[in-house]
Amino acid sequence: MMKRMICFDIDGTLLTSKKKLNPGAVAAIGKLTENPDNILAIATGRGPYMFKEIREILKINNFISYNGQYCMADGKEIYVNSLNPNELKKLVRRASSFHIPLGFMSIHYTKTNVLGHPFVKESFQTVDHAYPIYENPYGFSEPVLQGQLFCEEWVQKQLLEKKEYFRFVRWHPYAVDILPPDGSKFEGILKLAKYHHISMDQVVAFGDGLNDLEMLQNVGYGICMENGKNSVKKIADFVTTSNDEDGIEKGLKHLCLI
Repeated sequence: MMKRMICFDIDGTLLTSKKKLNPGAVAAIGKLTENPDNILAIATGRGPYMFKEIREILKINNFISYNGQYCMADGKEIYVNSLNPNELKKLVRRASSFHIPLGFMSIHYTKTNVLGHPFVKESFQTVDHAYPIYENPYGFSEPVLQGQLFCEEWVQKQLLEKKEYFRFVRWHPYAVDILPPDGSKFEGILKLAKYHHISMDQVVAFGDGLNDLEMLQNVGYGICMENGKNSVKKIADFVTTSNDEDGIEKGLKHLCLI
């Protein structure tokens, strides 16, 4: 039987609106693991240290983190794509002139150059995590796999130039992810699929947010949650029910995978 890979976003997909794992999703994924031809993976904007418990509960040891910048397969590191430090330092200088906080995300932690900022606090509360470690100026002691700008959209438009080096993907009213020019979850999926010798037409992905667009558009079958962004729903192959209404279970049943 041909192997297939099924990828799951976390926030807005695996987790309910109350930030808890959906019991229906846990049960459905448990059924998937009974078939050895199913390769399961998490594809998230979070860092590895932010979803260790989820991986353990679901018994998933393949993941794409930081929107494709850090990937592990069978518990082994297979891909690392860090931000260009010189370009990031330029952005830090510009953001500082606007008094905009930044986040610097590495494998083991996130740091920020502003202490106690309400935008940083609120955005991290959304993913149920504490305020990042404070370090100003940030010392670039480790490669930065993903950055973050903490500002509203109108301020972002004033700050950023027409031809930016990085990609910027908003995930919160007060927070924007900073990615390499070629950074996306789909790039991480390409690396995982190659490792497991799986063709792209045998890849299924579930997501809901703007950082899921490339992933859902380019895999064999992309499923968007009903609670997802309208622009994401438009490009999905199928729209399932919401993260509060067993959307993962129903999406898997729609494909006759369980």
